[in-house]
Amino acid sequence: MPRSAEFFGAHGLVKVAGTVDGVPFTSAFMAIGDGTHKLPMKAVIRRALGKQAGDTVTVRLTERLS
Repeated sequence: MPRSAEFFGAHGLVKVAGTVDGVPFTSAFMAIGDGTHKLPMKAVIRRALGKQAGDTVTVRLTERLS
């Protein structure tokens, strides 16, 4: 996520909840070290969606967790 460190106000782990193509999830954005973050998805979520790693999905963040 470009400029995510600025958006989140954090350069480390950012825990979130939301949906991926309508399926609820909790995860954490992981800092890459260049001011951006990546959001890993568990394989169980990908299987529930019928998606493979690298497929396009719609992510909606509903909550930042502490």
